[in-house]
Amino acid sequence: TVVIKPKEEKTAAITVIEMPQEQLRLTGTVKDRNGIPLQSAAVVVKGTTIGASTDAEGNFVLYCPADSKVLEISILGMKTQEVVIGGKNSFTVVLEEEAMDIDEVQVIAYGTTTKRLNTGTVATVKSEDIVSRPVTNVLQALQGQVAGVALHQQSTGLGSPVDIVVRGQNSFSSGTNPLIIVDGVVVNSSPGGLIADPTTNYTTGGTNFMTGGVSPLNFINPGDIESIDILKDADATSIYGSRASNGVILITTKKAVLGETKYTFNASTGLSTPAYTAERMGTAEYLQMRKDAFAMGNASATSAINPITPTEFYAPDLLVWDQAAYTDWTDYSIGNTAPVYSFDGQITGGNKTMNYLASAGYTKKYDVQPGKPYQERLVGRMVIGHTSADNKLKINLSSTFGYENQTFTYTSFSNNNLQLIANVPNFEIYNEDGSVNIAYGKYNNGIYFNPVPMSYVDSYSKTGNLLLSADLSYEIATGLKVKALISYNLQNNEWHKIFPSTAMSAQTDTYNPYPFGAHTTNTFNALNIEPMLTYDRKVAKGNLSLLAGATLLSKESKLTGATVNEPGSDALLYSFANGNPTTVNSNKFYYKFASLFGRATYNWDDKYLINLTFRRDGSSKFGPDNKFGNFGSAGLGWIFTEEDFISNSLSFLSFGKLRGSYGTTGSDGIGDYAYISIMQSSTNNEYATNDILFPAGIPNPGIHWEKTAKMDIGLDLGFLSNRIMFNT
Repeated sequence: TVVIKPKEEKTAAITVIEMPQEQLRLTGTVKDRNGIPLQSAAVVVKGTTIGASTDAEGNFVLYCPADSKVLEISILGMKTQEVVIGGKNSFTVVLEEEAMDIDEVQVIAYGTTTKRLNTGTVATVKSEDIVSRPVTNVLQALQGQVAGVALHQQSTGLGSPVDIVVRGQNSFSSGTNPLIIVDGVVVNSSPGGLIADPTTNYTTGGTNFMTGGVSPLNFINPGDIESIDILKDADATSIYGSRASNGVILITTKKAVLGETKYTFNASTGLSTPAYTAERMGTAEYLQMRKDAFAMGNASATSAINPITPTEFYAPDLLVWDQAAYTDWTDYSIGNTAPVYSFDGQITGGNKTMNYLASAGYTKKYDVQPGKPYQERLVGRMVIGHTSADNKLKINLSSTFGYENQTFTYTSFSNNNLQLIANVPNFEIYNEDGSVNIAYGKYNNGIYFNPVPMSYVDSYSKTGNLLLSADLSYEIATGLKVKALISYNLQNNEWHKIFPSTAMSAQTDTYNPYPFGAHTTNTFNALNIEPMLTYDRKVAKGNLSLLAGATLLSKESKLTGATVNEPGSDALLYSFANGNPTTVNSNKFYYKFASLFGRATYNWDDKYLINLTFRRDGSSKFGPDNKFGNFGSAGLGWIFTEEDFISNSLSFLSFGKLRGSYGTTGSDGIGDYAYISIMQSSTNNEYATNDILFPAGIPNPGIHWEKTAKMDIGLDLGFLSNRIMFNT
């Protein structure tokens, strides 16, 4: 079969050749601000992957589409820069060094600087390093983060004050605690300074078995902190004069973020438990050890073994109490699970003309010790900022209010908890009839401690803290500004300790032989006004900065205390008007402080630095002949890596600075009115049934300022574009 088909016509394949799009040939050189070529810098057309890199001479050649608009030039350690092409085909690009740690703003006394240009020794802890630590007192966040700064919590109780030492002991009379300033407000930083013994005229960290004390810094929410700067040497601190012998801590809180209103809210919860507790003997193991000990007895001259017959007085654990009972007293004392709850929110926004930030936080934290003690804190904060249209007038207003409610641990770890931990494992808290088993006096004294009576002790405090500040500045002429810092701090604390009849026992008769109620109200307020003039201008190849100012400080503290003894009913222990007898104590102290201070700073070509400070302080604590004290310092710095002969020969060194300072700080940390004779009364000593007056101390009209001289020499080195820093 033959099949005939029509011939198929083949269509010729057509190949479409796309003509190359018109391209630009761009060339250029990339350098740093010293004119040194930058090798391996990336030159990329923005928004594409089209790019090239520079050679050893910093040169590049890049072919890109004709419609390309912008080039992005970047290299590690430098700020990325954008260059508009705009019809050009040749470019010279100068990159600026990226703002590394040494160029970030660092807060100093009455101003700011950078680590690069600072002649003093200042350490900075940023907000991210603070909020990452679960602390209620902001000072605790400094633990282990700053060289030369040591912290010690006064006791194991919640909210216990923190002692902080900057570079060791610097004063004989004013303790170790540094001057603490929050947004320009000098706060009452005395640890435990809000708790008072009602029978005295001084404050204390708690009395008797109570673990506690209230830190004035507990009101600060760690989440509100922007940075904490620790001023260590005389160059950094002497402008604060007599208040800075133990260093200065500057706490800067967060300010408004410009733009649309932003809301943030954080909530967290957790549990606290001891990381480690010692393993204890079980009851059977312990009792066998006791039996073996009695079987061995006491060695004598004739025999190593002299068995002793146990008696109920010396061995109730063997003869009286349940041989199968077991209590882990370590777990009882410090092994409780303690929850913590935290909530905080923030709203911020605005523009340069008017901006705002409002925040609030609530925290409640329990303790691992018995009695369920807790610390409860509520903090509210408001910040308002304004800048005039011509940028001359600037106003920043800030208010912070904190309220703290705290119940104290009823046993101190150094007292009753140690007795609890030493208890035998089968010690029974209650007798068979349900009464509390008080072994003290019934059995061998001092070995068995029952915690139940002390659990009825009620000790608590309520603290309010208000901070108000205003930071005002106006530029009178180019470089010349007038400023004023005005601040007010009010702290109020009520402390109560109720020792009812149910807490009475043979265990406590030595310390508290009868029921009592102790009550104190302690109030502290301070008004601080600091007017200042600043002047900044360029002189020759350098920058000159001048500061002159004054400080006017007025402080007042009041203490009222009452102790109610044996009122006849435990319900009356909470009232001041009952008791037999009732001891009342009241004191008020005034403190006036005035100063003049100044600072001159000159920076020559970012190479040679000089900083001079002076302060003259006047204090009401001294007599007429020693009312005023003078303090000052001089600091020098040399950034030797800015010298050509060093930068060329030590190219591996990205930053090097040699600095030194010498200066004096001081202290007026003595008691009030020590230069005059003061009389005090006594109700315990009488003459012919009348109360008597007697001298409170020996007057010393010649008492004068304490002065501390400090010298500091330091070396700062940076490697790998300052990613590795060495400071000494």
